[in-house]
Amino acid sequence: MKLPLASNPILHTYPVHLNHFSIIGRNLDYEAWMFSNYIQISCPWDLATRPVLTIIDYHNYDMNNLYYRHSPFSREEKTERITDRTELVSLVRKLLNEQKYLNLYLDDYYIPFRPSYNKSHEPHDLFFYGYDDDAACFHVLGYSGYGTPTESTLSYADFEEAYINGTRLIREDYAECDWMQPDYRFEYVPAVYPLNLPHMIGLFESYLNPTTWAPMPETFLGVDVYPLLKDFYRNYTTNLIAFDVRPFHMLWEHKMLMHNGRSIFRSI
Repeated sequence: MKLPLASNPILHTYPVHLNHFSIIGRNLDYEAWMFSNYIQISCPWDLATRPVLTIIDYHNYDMNNLYYRHSPFSREEKTERITDRTELVSLVRKLLNEQKYLNLYLDDYYIPFRPSYNKSHEPHDLFFYGYDDDAACFHVLGYSGYGTPTESTLSYADFEEAYINGTRLIREDYAECDWMQPDYRFEYVPAVYPLNLPHMIGLFESYLNPTTWAPMPETFLGVDVYPLLKDFYRNYTTNLIAFDVRPFHMLWEHKMLMHNGRSIFRSI
């Protein structure tokens, strides 16, 4: 069985967006909400001097609406990781049968289409949307070695190893990474969200004329992000190991979104 999944989610630079838009992209009901909210971008004030790139992303303009986590089209539930290995496969199958998508942190060493496969132990999240008992595998969505969203399968046996070892990695080596500790369950929620033109205008104005945002005073917004990104890469390339293209892809997606949004304004 497979839960409905958008074949080409409009935003996919980071897993939070790939997973969410893969769920809600089953129809176009979400577009007015997306165009009303995915306008402002932000990054940390000290981006240029950080040794590792910190994500540039759509701005969390509302502390009560953390990105997509409380969007009107999905419901998120965090649960503790499963400790009984014998229950892993049966519980995931049960949740999928209940129309719940799952996002689980696993050890990449056991994920065949990941670049760390059989090379190094690294925890990353993987999105589950179905299973096949005949083939003894789950249907999953994640990033390939080239950073491309990839629909693939993961055998029940490999899943058990990846999950159990992922738990060990997260608790021993990544204990400070709060977001890795729980399992995530998502449900699709049919909803109606009309275009919010006043909110859009406010976000566009704050993008072009950014000011300090009171709840997060150490955050740079809108067009002020670009000089910091330029300075970061000037510093970054002096000791280049691997080039992180995600910020450029995210900014390209942002411009694509703004371009596509023109049709919304024409219809008003």
